Amino acid sequence: MELSQYDDIKPGPGGSHPDFSCHSRFAMIFSAGTGTGMIFLGAAEPVIPSISAPVDIPEIITAVAPG
Repeated sequence: MELSQYDDIKPGPGGSHPDFSCHSRFAMIFSAGTGTGMIFLGAAEPVIPSISAPVDIPEIITAVAPG
């Protein structure tokens, strides 16, 4: 938007300034996305191992087994 022809259009009444800086807006959007991921993965993480059981591959078992 900054490099387009609409760069000069400002929202709100004339002479108004944004409530938050660009850094603050980025921080709020980043925090919201991170929080959403934590909520989703916090509930999904205990379920994921029970969905896919470990696969028994003989080569790996013999390579790890002692002796």
